[in-house]
Amino acid sequence: MPWPSQPLPLPPTDGKLTAREWQVLCLGAMALTVLVVIAEPGIFGSTDWVRMHSLYKAYIQSSVAAGRLPLWNPHHWLGRPFLADIESAFFYPPEALYLFLDIHIACALTCAIHYLLLLYGMVKLSRALGAGRLPSFYAAFVFAASAPIVGCFGSGLVHYGQALCYAPLVLYLGVRLQAGPRVREVGLLALALGLQVLCGHPQAAWLVEIGLVVFLVGRRLARPLLPSLARLGAELGLLGAAFGLGLALAAAALLPMAELVAHGNRPAASLAFAGVFSEPAAGWATLLVPTELPHFPLPANAQLYAGLAPLLAGLAGLALLRDRNVRALLLLALGAGVLAAGEATPVFRLLYATVPGMGFLRAHSRATVLVTLPLVLAAGLFLTRAPSRRALAGVASLALAVLVLGVAFCLWWPGYGEAATGAAVRRALAALLAGVALVLYLDGAGRSAPRKRTRAVLLLGVTACDLGLAVHALKQDNQEPANLEFEQRLEAELVVAGLLAPGLPPPRLFLPAGSHENAGLWRGWSSPAGYSALAPGRVWRHMHNVLGVAPPFVINTFPSLALDAFGPFPYDSMALVVGTAPRSRQLVLRDKADPRAYVATAARPVRDDEAATALMRAGHDFHAIALVEAPLPLPSQPSAATAKATITHYAPERISVAVESPVAGLLVLAEPWFPGWSAQVNGAAAPCIPANAWMRAVPVPAGRSEVVLTFRSTYLAAGAAISLAALVVIVGLLLGPTRWREPNAPAATTARG
Repeated sequence: MPWPSQPLPLPPTDGKLTAREWQVLCLGAMALTVLVVIAEPGIFGSTDWVRMHSLYKAYIQSSVAAGRLPLWNPHHWLGRPFLADIESAFFYPPEALYLFLDIHIACALTCAIHYLLLLYGMVKLSRALGAGRLPSFYAAFVFAASAPIVGCFGSGLVHYGQALCYAPLVLYLGVRLQAGPRVREVGLLALALGLQVLCGHPQAAWLVEIGLVVFLVGRRLARPLLPSLARLGAELGLLGAAFGLGLALAAAALLPMAELVAHGNRPAASLAFAGVFSEPAAGWATLLVPTELPHFPLPANAQLYAGLAPLLAGLAGLALLRDRNVRALLLLALGAGVLAAGEATPVFRLLYATVPGMGFLRAHSRATVLVTLPLVLAAGLFLTRAPSRRALAGVASLALAVLVLGVAFCLWWPGYGEAATGAAVRRALAALLAGVALVLYLDGAGRSAPRKRTRAVLLLGVTACDLGLAVHALKQDNQEPANLEFEQRLEAELVVAGLLAPGLPPPRLFLPAGSHENAGLWRGWSSPAGYSALAPGRVWRHMHNVLGVAPPFVINTFPSLALDAFGPFPYDSMALVVGTAPRSRQLVLRDKADPRAYVATAARPVRDDEAATALMRAGHDFHAIALVEAPLPLPSQPSAATAKATITHYAPERISVAVESPVAGLLVLAEPWFPGWSAQVNGAAAPCIPANAWMRAVPVPAGRSEVVLTFRSTYLAAGAAISLAALVVIVGLLLGPTRWREPNAPAATTARG
């Protein structure tokens, strides 16, 4: 097919990496992994690793070792689909390492792989934009050690950090798409986008995809406008095809996740929810000043610091507006800044109405990574250009401005207190050294090789020291040691009480907030609380509404802290056996818990789960008269006869119950209802319906019955089929020789316009 306008050819600097360059990248990836991930304080003592990811990995490892696909997790939120939680990253190929290795070794290896991916992508992208050999490596290592990347890994946001490592490669593949569209480029981009989603955090992939569109638009738009618009439309069409294929590749994870979202506790899309966690005003100061506990704390994902020398070079590089690549980088940085600022800008409502995902994927402060990335890339371009006296004077002026602003912030920020003077002196010294090193490097561009090499080493050394100190300070944040002594003592008490025997339901515990709610994944118990991005909506609403506590709107990763004040056993529907006294914090063992399974011989229809919760809060005897959301052929008053239900076998995806009832009734299990649970009564299919707001229920006949409930993820098979089909198409695109016809493409030159 003929194309309007012309492609944007790759410059001569783009090409295959040499064996020595690959060695540098591999050694650099290993060094970064040691410094950021392993060295104390490292990732293994961080909040999200301790409270979630280590437990997820251990659960996957033990489940697969037992020959079981971990479809259901009965250990937190009373129970929830496990593979529907995309942060399990079960379908991401590198995660296979966790099946065979110690989870700490596997984590270090996967982080090293992604650091290598980031370094490679940055080198290739820098060179595709026109950067030279040394500046491209400089940009790669600076971005890898910048606050947005280190902050993710250091905080235990393993999958978010790994997904961000795809960003440079995705932008590079977009550049290749504009260099002369071929079938292979569409396939490569689709593969990268699909893997980035499977990596375990869709928001990171969403940010990069939005950034890719803005970046490609910025590169394409030029005079004459109409031909460039026509070419842009065709390129965006190919980009849309790559997006679609990438999403299809990730369907095995996305479709179950979409079902969990539909039945989860995430608030409906709204301006208020979308504006949560936008970049605070002080966050922009992290361009100049790295965070330092306890004086200047800030969420890891909201930071921009990449060193002062790269900042000076990047700001100078963004002034080279005659280069279309620089214009694209500037547009990307400005667009990401507006997105990160959220409600602080007047265009927030417009973005909310036009950008897909704005209403659901909050924490837009995380878009600051797409401010840091263009700055670092622009630094690489600036360091490649032959300097002029005007450029040297500009760098010196920028260094002075950065010095003044950094010192002013340290003296003004109230968090520094008595340490303000020392912080201001450190900022002044850092700005001075960065400015001198950068000016000397630029001034030595035309000098002899030894002197030029010495000045390059000086610039690298100043940048490394600056970033090293910033990384060390950043890694002090979000550290949370595991409460192993408490967990081991609790586990021992449960074993002595005979509650952790194989084949029995996981005992239900109500522990104080912050007691590592997900620990049951490893220890074997269950809890109505959890620490995860999505909770089952029925359980979430019930546990708050039945106690008259407003569910958290902003932070819904775990339930309201106000629930702790209601005593060790605040619920009479969850079969709680262990609780914590509110004042003494002592463990309390319950003499007789409410039943885990029972037969109700009467039923009362209700509108929905919230209506059922309201009745339960008012004192309705739901053990005798079940609250159901569809009419059942059961009386409105219970029978005087006694019915009995006994759980004979319990496994996460399969529960067997023996029932004896003199009349027809409703078997009720204090287990969360969720789509995908099915039932058989005496070998015949039977409906599995929600009851009592959140529980599972199965109609049973009079007499003896054997009821078996099994869980199969509703959309997993369909998602896997779509993923497999997409993979076949992508492989076909990668292997296929087909190209689109280009009308007289020009010779490769640097992209200017």
